[in-house]
Order: sequence, then structure tokens, then C-alpha cells
Amino acid sequence: MEFLYVLGFMILLLTAYSAILLTLYAEMKDSQNRLTVQKYVELIAMEINQAALSSSGYSSNITLPERTEGFNYTLYISSDQNMISLDTGEYTASASLETGQPRRRIEIVRWNYGGVQIIEKVGETVVVK
Repeated sequence: MEFLYVLGFMILLLTAYSAILLTLYAEMKDSQNRLTVQKYVELIAMEINQAALSSSGYSSNITLPERTEGFNYTLYISSDQNMISLDTGEYTASASLETGQPRRRIEIVRWNYGGVQIIEKVGETVVVK
């Protein structure tokens, strides 16, 4: 009979330990996804900033994935054009756009989700197409 008590107690401990490990794993994965989304939006902001601070004729290409961390996402630039944001529905991240003084205009022709994105400077305007 004592054996059954010990066995039941051990199973209870194993269940509690498994629940704790699964919770920690889920939190770690969530933090990793959040960090990846933040790094991705910062990379795009860095490319736009580089174009804004370069001379007219500058051009670079980046590849936008179709999905980020398994989520569809939307990129948008704030109305005053000082912030770029990425929203997956579950995660949101933003990065600052330092387009220099006077502030360069940013024109978004389209975002090529799952394809090559061209970022170029035409005159004093940064064009994303």
C-alpha cells in the first residue's frame, strides 16, 4: 500500500515538473518570436535610414519573407514618417526612422511580402517598391 502512495506522489511531482517546463518553454518561445520580429523591423528601418542619408541614386534590395515567425504580417509607416511598425496580430514591433534634416519624404509604392523589396533614393524622396 505504501508503494502506491509513493508511486502516486512521484506521478504528481512528474506532472507538476512537466507543467512548469512546458510553461517555461512557451515563455521562452514567445520571447524569441518577439525578439525576432523586433530585429526584423529594425533591419528594414536601417535600410530606409541608409537610403535617406545617402545621395540621390542610392538603391538596395532586401527580401521580405512571406511570413515572419509563422505569422502573416503588415508593415506600415506612421503618418509623420518617423516610425515603421510591423504587426503580426500577435506581435507588434516598431523602429525609428531617422531620415535626416530636413526630413526626407518616404513614398511606399508597395510592400512585396514574400519577395524582393527595392529601397532607393530619388532626389530627396526615399521610394520603397
